[in-house]
Amino acid sequence: MSNTSVSTAPPRPCGISDSGVDLQRLMIRADFIRPLEGRKVVFTGVLTKLQREEAEILTSRCGGKCQSSVSRKTDLVVVGELDSRTVNAGRTMSSKEATARQLADEGAAVKIMTEQEFLEMIIAM
Repeated sequence: MSNTSVSTAPPRPCGISDSGVDLQRLMIRADFIRPLEGRKVVFTGVLTKLQREEAEILTSRCGGKCQSSVSRKTDLVVVGELDSRTVNAGRTMSSKEATARQLADEGAAVKIMTEQEFLEMIIAM
């Protein structure tokens, strides 16, 4: 007899993320609607609905361009959960989010939203 266990969890449907987001459907929709056309997007923190790579591909398919840091040219900052580095440093937000908030306070047109709001924006368009 073998001691290996067999998973009884149903297989994940193709295109469905671990959190239940229908990624394949979003990608197809993004190709046609392109709600982020020409916008520069920065992701920060730990994403829970999508993997970071999936979020970056979705952004690209929506016509946006991912950036690794926040600047005055950034249009959108998508904030995930705090990661361990931020928590261990005793901060309540990532340095990217803090920079985005400072730029917004100075009048820059950067929009800060949660991962859920980001997904809802894409779905709604």
